[in-house]
Amino acid sequence: MNTSLKPSQRIIKSQGFTLLEVMVVIAMMAILTAFVVPYLPGDRAEMLQAEVDRFQSKVAYAQTQAILQSQDLGLIVDEGSYKFVQRVKAEWQGFEEEPLQPQKVEKFFKQRILIEDVEVLPEISDDTELVKPTILFYSSGEMSPFKYQLALSEQHYLSLEFDPLGESTQESFNEE
Repeated sequence: MNTSLKPSQRIIKSQGFTLLEVMVVIAMMAILTAFVVPYLPGDRAEMLQAEVDRFQSKVAYAQTQAILQSQDLGLIVDEGSYKFVQRVKAEWQGFEEEPLQPQKVEKFFKQRILIEDVEVLPEISDDTELVKPTILFYSSGEMSPFKYQLALSEQHYLSLEFDPLGESTQESFNEE
């Protein structure tokens, strides 16, 4: 018996991927995308505006809380974060709960506090009793006037200026 097939009877095996293999790869890509996309940086100009808006709303909230609690509050700003503090007995203590908990800013932003157009450098001390707030929110509703700047670069930054009554004006600088 002749078992050899004629050329017209040979089964041709196709090369390529099966539908199941393609579906598995697509599913894996979808899962990886779901984990990675939230951590990708978006438009930094939008992030800058969002961070300035967040800061502005927290300052307004702190001013309101100082009035409602009849207690002076403060604001401490350093290179990479800012935090609100309250006077408890003879020292300043930070808030740990929302919305006045310490807030870190993205590493690619640079923040500054200016009082009467002079930059105020943060006090660096390991002793929490020695750290004093730069900005005060008084129970009377007044606050220390100041300017807050958040920058992407020397040419691109947003500036918030607060008057003693807490009214703020925002300026945008973009020299490209």
